[in-house]
Amino acid sequence: MSRAPRSPRPRRGGRWRALSLCLAAAVAGALAQAPATALAGDSAPSPAGCPSGLAGKATCYTGRDTNGAYYTIAIPEHWNKKLVVHAHGGPDLGDGSDPERSTGDLERWQVMVDQGYAWAGSSYRRGGYGTRMAATDTENLRRLFTEEFGRPQRTY
Repeated sequence: MSRAPRSPRPRRGGRWRALSLCLAAAVAGALAQAPATALAGDSAPSPAGCPSGLAGKATCYTGRDTNGAYYTIAIPEHWNKKLVVHAHGGPDLGDGSDPERSTGDLERWQVMVDQGYAWAGSSYRRGGYGTRMAATDTENLRRLFTEEFGRPQRTY
């Protein structure tokens, strides 16, 4: 009895690639619906101390956009010209933006900077459930990064 040849086993990375593409499409869709507003903040990004694990490996910046969202940016010394724009979960409670949120997120995700990626994260302008607002604040930060530091080859 002859059997039909088995189809080759799917590559292990194929599922992750598909999941990544779906996630990227969802974020892109949210950003496309969210009108970007005020790009620059009260001031341009200011140099700031990096988390201890990045000391001497990266230059860090903090700032606040005109919508009131605090943000943190880290650019590694040997930047691979790729940017990770971090969108934290939520909701945070409170009426205002928490300046420590994006700095704490960088500390938790500094592995990205260790691997050569620039990193930018917003604490959003206020807490609560506001996905369009959060998407707008995230897009504003991406644009601010591009204006201040140049266009990355790829943004995640």
